[in-house]
Amino acid sequence: MYGLDLGYSMCLFTFLTLVSGVISHASSGGKARNSQLECTLYIDDLKQCSASEHPYRCFVDNGECDFPLLLGQEAVKNISCYVYHGKSITCSWIPVHNQTGILKYSLLISNSGFLACDLALNRGTQFNVTIIAWNTRNQMVTLSHPFLVKTLEIAMTPKPVNISITSITNDSISVKWNPQHYSVQCMVYYRPISSDHWKEVLHPGCRTICSQDINGLQPFTEYCVKVACALISSKLWGPPSDNHSAKTLGIAPRSSVNVCQRVDTGRTDRLRKVWLMWKALEDRHGSILGYCVNYTNQSKSVTVKTTDLKISFDAREGEYDVIVTAYNSAGVSPISRLLVPSADNDIISDVPPVLGIWATTQGSTILVEWDMGKTERAVSEFAVEWAANQDASSSQWLRVQPNFSSAVLQGKLHPSTTYNISVYPIYRDICGPPKSVPASLKSGVIGGSGSWHVMQVRKNSVTVNLKGHPTGQGNSLPKYNMTLTSKNGAQNFLVTSANQTFTIRNLTANTDYSLKVRAGTRSSQLTSESFTTPLFDTEDILYTILPLVFLILLVLVLLALYRTVNTRHLFPPIPNPSCSSIRQWGSLSAHEITPKLLNLELFSTMELPAENFSIQVMSPESPLITEATEKDPDYIENNTAYLWDTFCQKTDA
Repeated sequence: MYGLDLGYSMCLFTFLTLVSGVISHASSGGKARNSQLECTLYIDDLKQCSASEHPYRCFVDNGECDFPLLLGQEAVKNISCYVYHGKSITCSWIPVHNQTGILKYSLLISNSGFLACDLALNRGTQFNVTIIAWNTRNQMVTLSHPFLVKTLEIAMTPKPVNISITSITNDSISVKWNPQHYSVQCMVYYRPISSDHWKEVLHPGCRTICSQDINGLQPFTEYCVKVACALISSKLWGPPSDNHSAKTLGIAPRSSVNVCQRVDTGRTDRLRKVWLMWKALEDRHGSILGYCVNYTNQSKSVTVKTTDLKISFDAREGEYDVIVTAYNSAGVSPISRLLVPSADNDIISDVPPVLGIWATTQGSTILVEWDMGKTERAVSEFAVEWAANQDASSSQWLRVQPNFSSAVLQGKLHPSTTYNISVYPIYRDICGPPKSVPASLKSGVIGGSGSWHVMQVRKNSVTVNLKGHPTGQGNSLPKYNMTLTSKNGAQNFLVTSANQTFTIRNLTANTDYSLKVRAGTRSSQLTSESFTTPLFDTEDILYTILPLVFLILLVLVLLALYRTVNTRHLFPPIPNPSCSSIRQWGSLSAHEITPKLLNLELFSTMELPAENFSIQVMSPESPLITEATEKDPDYIENNTAYLWDTFCQKTDA
């Protein structure tokens, strides 16, 4: 029937008609200083007072027909009213709390002529509105200054109904509604769903069904729409309709895909692995449904559609022409073309990855850090990929500017899921190889931190090894900070490799060192080792001794070869007569020492050449052994040299 804002406990209306006509409304209570009060009076609830009491009064509660009117200090200010659709009047005011006690308020409407109860709010009428404040403690009543109401100027139409969206294009929306009143003008309000700022379109008005086109909208954008109307002669707009939403249609992507490539060689089957990776196309004109990749060589052409941001294929030695496009429901983006060079001209595979990558969990997010180091080529940006283990379809991507070396992963991260996080350096149209680290929100970096121990000490370097860190799939290293201290000062090192060994170089020989290692930012994970660098390395000693040994061996070998080659000149053979048969001649008898003569009879059976051949028979000379040998047994012994020379001369002859 009627209502009161701001939690007031009672709202009671009475329509009084005296000579001038009066409406009264009473309310009690109040909570906030300088708060605006508002009450609505519905004309259907008014009843005519009896003719014996006040024949021109209308009432809600019969007891209000005799309302005492006493003048006093004004108790309200800033009165405003509007008439809603000729069925109710709503007035608002701000109370002035300068009185003690509980105040009840009454709404009085009057004019100088007759005012029927059921016609008081019709169009064209006018009257004064007075707010009466009644103090229940001292029964004092105060009246506000009269507020003139002209129903034509303050009449408010009801909110439009039957709002509908009849037509949608990629840049316009058509709205239709029923204004529920004639001789009205309407205002169409619209805004993107992501904005709080309303824009307006004025409709000149209609009698029954109105329609309005909203042009100049962004493609593939959701908008919120509402409509409010007002009488042409009124200064007040009626309440707006309920909000309705509509989304404009998309258009084909207007920008091309940013693609990079990487070629992995060295396979035994003479094939190359070609990797293509691209940045997600951020197009506000339509939702990207996927990507189309076509690669062609001289023998075949292959087309692949995917929703991922990377693919790979096996390529032969020849060149490949690659085309990548993005598509949505409205069409295809401009093409991105690149050429995969032949195996002979392959210059795009020799690009370095990041030196190290680390992951740290921070509440519901994961902080990823990496170290690029110094490279010959300038990095244009980094691509960060994270996906649940064994589920490549769950991969998510993030692009980072080249002057940053960290990123925060957030969003769809499940606490108990282990994610494989990879960082790719991008060199314009060339993708660097990835380096990865596994991590989860629940367990942090998988594998723990372990402890570092000195494994090998040399005069100018030391190698430390990580122990107590489980190896295998799903394990990685946290970020380690090393501090090396000596008499020359302290040096800090960052372990920039995922290997479990680390070598510190450029040390001083014969020097005491102390090494401390901290895992991440946790001071509790601390390893401390002390060592002394030697004055000489084992290699130094070997490099000094081995040449001397080789020199001695060489001299011995040369001496042995020299003795073998020149032994006949340096050590000539000396005959041993005792081993000769001549030594036995002294023991022979005279009849046993018989000269060996040529038997000419043997030549009778010899086959001789037919010509130019002769045989000369010489007369025998005196024998070497005479009879003196038989009489003197020591003759041969005493004349061995003579006999030997004679024998040799005869033999040579």
